Amino acid sequence: IFSPLQTQGTEFPTIPPTTSPPTTLPPTIPPTTAPQDSLSALLSSVSFDGGAALQTPSTPQNKALTWLAGNANLDTYSDDKKIQRYVFATVYYSTNGDGWVDNAGWLSDDDECTWWNGADPFCSTDGVVLEFDLWINNLVGTIPVELALLSNSLGECLVCLM
Repeated sequence: IFSPLQTQGTEFPTIPPTTSPPTTLPPTIPPTTAPQDSLSALLSSVSFDGGAALQTPSTPQNKALTWLAGNANLDTYSDDKKIQRYVFATVYYSTNGDGWVDNAGWLSDDDECTWWNGADPFCSTDGVVLEFDLWINNLVGTIPVELALLSNSLGECLVCLM
């Protein structure tokens, strides 16, 4: 099978050519739905503009979607919790949350009922934020319309933002 090849006094075996067919590529695996895609579909279904702001880069809504899609516990959240977290992230991005007087804990993977730096945002026992107070937090910008998505649970929060 091998025949010696003489090269300047050294013998090297030669490997016979292969006759097997070339290796075929594995079949194409269909792409899986990314968490952001299913999350985007959920949020688009409740958005006031059909999800246009979610798909527009650098909008507070797009930033909130991107942040929420990266949450470590996203797959454990109910749809209501995903929407609640999205709304608060949109408020954060719409009102210059990075410049707030107190933004400790905001946009963390921690439960949003703890984002008020230990202050009680008046959450129900099942984690629904019922009321919150950001009025002395140096909010600058526009209060996003997404806040209305929490209208069934929030009490006096709109007064507390000013």
